[in-house]
Amino acid sequence: MRTRRLIALSLLLALALLTSLPLPQAHAWTTWYVDDTGTNSPACGTAIDPCRTIQYAINKAAALDTISIQPGTYSGVTNGEAFPITVDKGMTIYGDSRDTTMIDADNAAVDVFSVHGVFEFNLYRVSLGGGNQGVYINATDALSITGLLDDLRVTGNQIGIYAYRFYGTIEDSDISGNDHVGIFHSISTPTIRRNVLGWNGTLGIPSDGAIYNYDSSPDIINNVIGWNNGNGVYNDESNPTITNNTIALNLLGSGVGNFDNSNPTVTNNVIAMNGVYGIHADATSDPVASYNDVWGNAWGDYWDTPAGTGSISANPMFVSLLDAHLLCSSPAIDAGNNAAPAVPSVDYDGNPRPVGGTVDMGAYEWQSALRCAAFLPAVLR
Repeated sequence: MRTRRLIALSLLLALALLTSLPLPQAHAWTTWYVDDTGTNSPACGTAIDPCRTIQYAINKAAALDTISIQPGTYSGVTNGEAFPITVDKGMTIYGDSRDTTMIDADNAAVDVFSVHGVFEFNLYRVSLGGGNQGVYINATDALSITGLLDDLRVTGNQIGIYAYRFYGTIEDSDISGNDHVGIFHSISTPTIRRNVLGWNGTLGIPSDGAIYNYDSSPDIINNVIGWNNGNGVYNDESNPTITNNTIALNLLGSGVGNFDNSNPTVTNNVIAMNGVYGIHADATSDPVASYNDVWGNAWGDYWDTPAGTGSISANPMFVSLLDAHLLCSSPAIDAGNNAAPAVPSVDYDGNPRPVGGTVDMGAYEWQSALRCAAFLPAVLR
């Protein structure tokens, strides 16, 4: 009995000691400020005393902190930025806008951002150029990186965005003018939506172009994919869902090319005037295509794959060769399938869809007769 009392008393004393100790405090997520005219110092990072370089602020930050980049140009010449800018913990990095916050690797053979590890990474409102890859995402094997790449301009790199085991979203960005590929994915299942991908593959290699999927199954939705020197979407051992895109005027390649056991689902797209085929499949691939307007492709609209239910082959009637909005007379209007996988509720411009009860083919939803002739070119959006 005495032993039990001693044990009970000991437990009560231990509990009293624990409750008297201060509770551990959770890390208060911090926003660190960067300005190309600031100063790197142990005290920098506030709005009043910003750090000079992005990398210095990242090194000071804790996981899940935020880096706010003020308007300016961040390069080796302007503020002493060293590349690649390395991110090895989860965080959010954002600029003022992609028109005012420029990050330039000065055409060095290194990446602009190099993101490694297993965490969430968010990057918004900046312009990335002059690198081997604008954003290089490399997750640990068998794990993944999630997050959002939003409102970016990625141009003048060898590859715009390279992602290995990325399961996040790329949206509302201009990924154009990169020498080889706009977006390259390996073992990834991201969502790619409402982007313009143009003039990639400037070196003219046919396998280059806008989006290259290797062993990946992204959702590719509501994108304008055009004017690339190479394929619009190139699938290698990949099974993406490709819905409501405009894939047009891609030279030296097909609109959607499928190789080495690639079986995408291709629905509600306008695939027109590409330099090789509209939808191309090798003997090992079996695309499931339906409700597409596939027309005017140089070597033929289809190779080794059927058109599928609801598809048409007619001039989609773009406003111009640089503006892929649909004219009022377009046969792609009200010609899609509302039950297609991943049909979006808005179009590339953010306007609602469907209008008129049935979704249109392509990235743009025709809105009303009052807007027939009043569009800015997509490349100027």
